Amino acid sequence: RKYKARISQFLILPPYQGKGHGSQLYNCVYNSWKNDTAITELTVEDPNESFDDLRDLNDLNMLYRSGFFTALANKIDDEGIQNFNWLEEERNKFKLEKRQFERCVEMILLHLQKQEAYNTVLKRRLYQKNFEALDDIPDEADKISAINSSFESLTTDYKRILDKCVFNDNK
Repeated sequence: RKYKARISQFLILPPYQGKGHGSQLYNCVYNSWKNDTAITELTVEDPNESFDDLRDLNDLNMLYRSGFFTALANKIDDEGIQNFNWLEEERNKFKLEKRQFERCVEMILLHLQKQEAYNTVLKRRLYQKNFEALDDIPDEADKISAINSSFESLTTDYKRILDKCVFNDNK
């Protein structure tokens, strides 16, 4: 029987925080579940901002070590990512949930300086995610402004996360 494995929470007591224990625990759980053929996806139940950061950093570092950055770079041309079926196959291979994998792909595109593909992928996701709220905005210019504001905010956050990754030359 196949199922999605779920992390509810990690509790790292204050004296042990900031020492890499959360990353070690996350990577141990991820690697164990990735190798379990009954598990189709690793999910996290309602993560807080700190856990999102921990997951982003560890997933990005894992994808980098696996060669996914290079494989993704080879799937991009002037018009962006051309093979979304390949992306879905990779997501399934790494057992990452859809939203998390999309965020990682966006950050990788930003890191690789594939600006056109990054802009297209991120703005498409933001539009789809906020479709109903945007539909309530009558003025097209205001809709574009709202998407651009979310885009800029997320780009700033992605850069903050990327600066902490092991593959980043600035680290």
